[in-house]
Amino acid sequence: FADIRGFTALAERLKDDPVRLGDLVNAFLEPITDIVLAHGGTIDKYMGDCVMAFWGAPDADRQHARHAFEAAKAMLAAMDGIDRRIRGASGGYDALPPIRIGIGINSGACIVGNLGSRRRFDYSVLGDPVNVASRIEGLCRTYDIPLLIGEATARRLPPECGLAEIGRLSLRGRAEKQWVYSLASLGAPSEPKP
Repeated sequence: FADIRGFTALAERLKDDPVRLGDLVNAFLEPITDIVLAHGGTIDKYMGDCVMAFWGAPDADRQHARHAFEAAKAMLAAMDGIDRRIRGASGGYDALPPIRIGIGINSGACIVGNLGSRRRFDYSVLGDPVNVASRIEGLCRTYDIPLLIGEATARRLPPECGLAEIGRLSLRGRAEKQWVYSLASLGAPSEPKP
């Protein structure tokens, strides 16, 4: 999961100009989508300012965790350019706060296929690892860090990836705590925000 940090405040600032808000979201989603696809990912869906993607289907990918991780690093590296492009666009984007991202990654066995009803269905992924990834992405806001990685993904990545343990954290709606990691190069996370 990858989404814009502080999107609610952005949407409020642009409440009288939904077209401009749509332009901003598309200026974010376009390069993020390109990064996912370039790293072998599949776009599951867009949820407002959030993109949900997965690896390992429809084509098998034994290195799915590594490819998702590399895509996340590429997204982080692209954010300054995305922010500059949005600010460089006409329409007063330069008055907006910096565009930032939150990314949550997790791995595990899921069902992938056409899900929905006979009248409308989507090619999608479903399973507990998806829920954990979403909850982990939500912790990016809490700890003010742009990338958080679940334990199942961290176990699949080689040591040279440079992960740092954030801690065993509670995830919203889950009884069991989850080990969460990030890139050591991002520094220590902030104290949790209430």
